Amino acid sequence: MKPLRFFDRLCVKFEKSRKERAFMLKISAIFLFSIVLLVNAVHFGLVFWFLMQLKQKKPAPVSRFDGTVPRAAIFLTLRGADPFLERCVRGLLTQDYPNYAVFFILDHETDPAFPIVQEIVRQYPERECRLLTVPHHRMTCSLKCDSLSFAAESLPPEFQLIVTVDSDTTPHAGWLRELLEPFSDPQTAAVSGIRWYLPASASWGTLVRALWNTAAVFQQILTCIPWGGSMAIRREVLWDGGLLEVWKHSFADDVPVFRAVQKLGKRVRFIPALLMVNREECTLSDFFSWVQRQLLCPKLSHPRWSLLLLHGFFLSAPLLAALGVGLQALRIHEYTASLWAFGAFALYPLGVLAAFGIVSQSVDRFLQLRGETIPQRSLYFLFKTLLAIPLTQLLYTCALLNVFRLKKVTWRGVCYEVGPSNRIRLLEYRPYAEIAERCDPSEFPSKSHTHTKENGSSAPLSIP
Repeated sequence: MKPLRFFDRLCVKFEKSRKERAFMLKISAIFLFSIVLLVNAVHFGLVFWFLMQLKQKKPAPVSRFDGTVPRAAIFLTLRGADPFLERCVRGLLTQDYPNYAVFFILDHETDPAFPIVQEIVRQYPERECRLLTVPHHRMTCSLKCDSLSFAAESLPPEFQLIVTVDSDTTPHAGWLRELLEPFSDPQTAAVSGIRWYLPASASWGTLVRALWNTAAVFQQILTCIPWGGSMAIRREVLWDGGLLEVWKHSFADDVPVFRAVQKLGKRVRFIPALLMVNREECTLSDFFSWVQRQLLCPKLSHPRWSLLLLHGFFLSAPLLAALGVGLQALRIHEYTASLWAFGAFALYPLGVLAAFGIVSQSVDRFLQLRGETIPQRSLYFLFKTLLAIPLTQLLYTCALLNVFRLKKVTWRGVCYEVGPSNRIRLLEYRPYAEIAERCDPSEFPSKSHTHTKENGSSAPLSIP
């Protein structure tokens, strides 16, 4: 009888333990569902705020400072000919702002972008333009920062505002006017627009990048990380704020702006309605390399990097936990808990898809009013976008983890080393044309556009 009583007690204890486990799993699943619900609610709150910013957008008048229109210098750094370079250059040369000059900055005279820019500039003889070639390259910063610091040091003193733009954007006619309008407030030292990817295809890489960037827009605004692809700063930020010296030892041109502006006791202003459309395609491997570079920039030099890190892991942890709880609940046949857990796991992508759809539709209407062409999107596109959401979160988490052990990064064909104290070192400089000649033509579609200066000098070229 004793063995039977022992077995009965063991069964009762096991049953009690199983019920306790089931109860804990159910509580955990409901808690995770609530967390995901809260995250989605926050997302919709941010979406509502963003849409209000778009609706409040009005045509910006040309601001006047002390009775005059401030003189602005647009810096476009070039390394290779991007697919939409021609559109970008034409957009820069046809701005409706009355007092500006465009500086095209090459890191080498044989760059494929040179003949393209030169040909377009000749079609606008009334526009003040200069094409500069960097004669010597610093090994302590990125080529972009090197080009910007070179142009800034030789900038005439009459330029009060400095504007940076990326060659993969297409500036509309009122872009510069809208970007500079907030400088009517003397407390504004820097202004940033927003990068917006407009995918025409349903390729995985293009979808994932568009999804990640949509979320990153809110991160940038909340953590005050301006975007150098559409950014303007006062001249004093370079010298009094120390940004010029920082550029000479920096990987990113835009992330250090926040500290420089803080040093002056002023602020960075974001213009959500100032959307700069990018229509380029990319693969998943391209996206992963790109997003690691995007994350490396704030890791190296932004004081709020810990907030970005916390945000990334905060989004991933509940999803992974929900998946784990759901599988464990299925294993012990606790189907109520598994429904709550898998519901939490499914709720996140559905919420993101809804938020992304609302934002995309509103942005599409806004861009149409500006004259942009909007690609048609099918049900297949929406279905694939839904599947791309967990993939985006997975790749984002992997990139966050990988950025901590990232010691080398390649950008535009050259390799940089991340050394002690986050110091950047260019390992070897090579002109873009030389790299393109040795690579697959499909990866460098512009490699056939080469140019050699007739005079053979390294001095800046001026195009009237």
